[in-house]
Amino acid sequence: VTTSKLSKIQLPDFIFCVFNLQSTTTLGSLSPRRFMYTDWRMARDAKRRRIVKEYARLRININSLRKNDILPRALQEIADKEIAELPLNSCTTRIHGRCVVTSRARSFVRPWRVSRIMFRHFADYNYMSGVQRAMW
Repeated sequence: VTTSKLSKIQLPDFIFCVFNLQSTTTLGSLSPRRFMYTDWRMARDAKRRRIVKEYARLRININSLRKNDILPRALQEIADKEIAELPLNSCTTRIHGRCVVTSRARSFVRPWRVSRIMFRHFADYNYMSGVQRAMW
């Protein structure tokens, strides 16, 4: 990706700060805390998704050069070297679906982005639109 390093702000997107200004001191207590992600696995997956999005077009272009049989072998080898230089997390196979509530990776219900346990809980308490228990 050909973007200048100055145009991007190099901040980790999984750390956000919230300040608690209600305290006994005169200036307030500025205590940062992490939020938005349930645990470190979810933050890691979000980071991978951001990297995949950033390098997706470049990776597709290089892979099309690598897998083209008409091009000379020397050009394909150059494309092989370029794809090896890309970050490992830029590959789409490293992304894994996780529950947005609990960060559970197994038994993930994709359309709602929740695990089967949370899906059943939300369906039981009528929190999911259009979903109800099977009755016969």
